[in-house]
Amino acid sequence: MRLSYLGPRGTYTEAAALLFDPGAELFPFPTVGTAVDAVRRGETEAAVCAMENSIEGSVSIETTDILLDPAANISVCG
Repeated sequence: MRLSYLGPRGTYTEAAALLFDPGAELFPFPTVGTAVDAVRRGETEAAVCAMENSIEGSVSIETTDILLDPAANISVCG
């Protein structure tokens, strides 16, 4: 499986992607939006996006808007 995530390498999001699928080929992106766009373009099969983090709490409005946009035609699976 090919997974996109908010990079760079070494982040907690990368660690979460590895927990989701230890055998996945991982692709870091500079923003959550570009990670999700990679799925839309077929470059990756899924994107790992944080809903909370230990430093800032809830994620940004941008992430929530991307995940809840009905026109995006994406599914939240975990």
